[in-house]
Amino acid sequence: PDVHLKADAGDDLVGQVGKQVTLNGIRSAPRGRIGYRWMQVEGPPIPLKIEEGYTYTFVPDAAGTYRFVLVVAWESAISAPDEVEV
Repeated sequence: PDVHLKADAGDDLVGQVGKQVTLNGIRSAPRGRIGYRWMQVEGPPIPLKIEEGYTYTFVPDAAGTYRFVLVVAWESAISAPDEVEV
């Protein structure tokens, strides 16, 4: 089947050191039948992270710019990455 995959990592966010930040990829398509993969591509290493489907939660322990990409997959197809900055 021809499925249009689209990763949407959400809007850029402003976070605070020591406070939980949640990235949200709920606007990715098609909703419900896809796998999500969050990857950090820039910024201080994250000691604690929780990846649960379309959300990705972390607690920054250092000031800086954190950049992540989200890709979604269905069967053997993978979307183009979408980027979000915190």
